[in-house]
Amino acid sequence: MTATTDLAQARRADRKATALITLSAALVYACLGQTTLHHNDGHRILRLLELGELDFGRHHLAVPWMYAFHEWVTAPLGVSPHRSVTLLNAISSAAAVGLVFSGARVAQLSRPAAIVAATLFGGCFPVLFFASLVEFHGVFLPWVTLSFWLGCCWNRRGGQPWAVAMGAVAGVATQLHSMGIFASGVFVLQHWASRPDRAFGRKLAESAAAIAAHAAVFAAGTMLWQGLGWSVGSALDALPRGMALATALAERLPLTCWREFALPFLPLSLVTVWALTRANHRAVGGALVLGALPYIALSALILGVSEHGAYLAALAAPMSLLAARAVPLRPLAAAAVAALLCNLSLTWRHDTEGARYRGFVAGLEQVVGPQRSLLLYCEDPVPGPDAHVDELAAVRVFAPETESWRLGELAAAPPERVRQQLADMAAALPTLTQGARLLMGRSSYDALRARYSSGPIVLKAIEQACRLEPRKELGFDGFELLAR
Repeated sequence: MTATTDLAQARRADRKATALITLSAALVYACLGQTTLHHNDGHRILRLLELGELDFGRHHLAVPWMYAFHEWVTAPLGVSPHRSVTLLNAISSAAAVGLVFSGARVAQLSRPAAIVAATLFGGCFPVLFFASLVEFHGVFLPWVTLSFWLGCCWNRRGGQPWAVAMGAVAGVATQLHSMGIFASGVFVLQHWASRPDRAFGRKLAESAAAIAAHAAVFAAGTMLWQGLGWSVGSALDALPRGMALATALAERLPLTCWREFALPFLPLSLVTVWALTRANHRAVGGALVLGALPYIALSALILGVSEHGAYLAALAAPMSLLAARAVPLRPLAAAAVAALLCNLSLTWRHDTEGARYRGFVAGLEQVVGPQRSLLLYCEDPVPGPDAHVDELAAVRVFAPETESWRLGELAAAPPERVRQQLADMAAALPTLTQGARLLMGRSSYDALRARYSSGPIVLKAIEQACRLEPRKELGFDGFELLAR
């Protein structure tokens, strides 16, 4: 009777701790919610939400989930699409932190060790940073972490139902971000490494059921999107083949290992590699390193810029659990707090553009007044600090009703193709600009002039059709295009 009562009390205490940890993480992440957009996906997400379109082309379940949250929960409260997505990512990522604590307790770690594991997970850069952004990784994280939690239940109790549930949820996670594709494989490797005492045949059958469940959910999702007429593309389609693939991997793997695994996951990445030297933890550490390889290889091939470890986020939970088992609690807790504080600072310092966004939109509104406007836009192809504001980000965040026409793809095309398309562009301009003021920011003008191979050709065609009248109001610095 006493043992049963103690167990019930422990479970109630764990539920309260899970709720408190989740709420605390949600408050931290929500306060960090960034105005600054990160790369191009944020622009596209906000544009789709504004238009009510749900087909992003990949990560098919993510935009419908964001749209539903905005339309049914936050829009009635007057919250913008941008703030809705950062809030949803904060809540989703916080739920993942709570699941890591709960999973650690299922794995029979002490409550203090489970708290440290949750802190390591919630404070590691790929989790914390993307919890604060308009991006896909935040809404993906709780599903892949729920799969991890089910994997912990499978490790402890065994049985086909737990394995199938783990694989099926990993399949759902894959619909929210394509990098969920390897998740069930990682958790299967974890199972084999952590349960050498179980019969080989049993582990093989349960593992096969988990992978089959993942594949079945993924295939069902793909058929659903195709049935809806959505585009079902893959980054794999653009990969090199044969020796070109091997050459690309050899050239990019070292940098990718550093910037997508070793650096953003500190101290977890260091502990995982160190575990390979410890007899008690070598199998689990080896399983994690092996599970990381396909993530790192694919990241090396498809990422043009650093994603700060976001594509390997499925590894954060099992790495946190390994660290809590392998490292003495007091130094590990100190490392977890240090990593949390460091990554909070890095995330806070990344959000630099809010004032410039507001100034650009305020100036744009002062130039056009109550009239409709159309912004010609050409993004800077070189990431990093820029003397000019990210114009499209500014209107996506603070004036989403502003229409825009992207010129970057045209300006990057071969000159022969550009000349063919310029006639179509000139014919479309009168229709697009009917009743609208046509504007271009100086950042887009400079990008066309100096940073795109065919940019000068496009700019010359615009200048032949329109007179560029300089306009400078508040944070807007650019031109109004007046028909000749």
